[in-house]
Amino acid sequence: MAENEVKSTFMLIVRFFSLAKSLLSKEKSYVKQVVQDAVRTSIPGLVLGVAGLVFVVLAGLFSLVTLVLLLNTWFLPWVSALIVTAVLLLGGLALGLTGLSMAKKGIEKARTDLDRTREDMRWLKKN
Repeated sequence: MAENEVKSTFMLIVRFFSLAKSLLSKEKSYVKQVVQDAVRTSIPGLVLGVAGLVFVVLAGLFSLVTLVLLLNTWFLPWVSALIVTAVLLLGGLALGLTGLSMAKKGIEKARTDLDRTREDMRWLKKN
């Protein structure tokens, strides 16, 4: 304590900001290291997941062809293809509209959070 009594207030403030800068620098390097480790450990799983997704998409395409061929036993080939196309189109539209609705809610929430953060920053700058 006697050591700090001799120092001026200005020097203590300079020392505080120096220590804060050092802490932020170390925190930044820590976060960077954690993210790099997370990326390194997740890349193999991500590659396998993408490969699995490719196989699922291919299986889906083959199932659509199989469905058209199955419908050919009752309908003309062009009618079978039209039925499958209409079902896929309606399903895609339903999923797309649902996704847009969810994205709109997410954008509104993000915009609200950003506005709150800006207001907090303005308040901090004033005080």
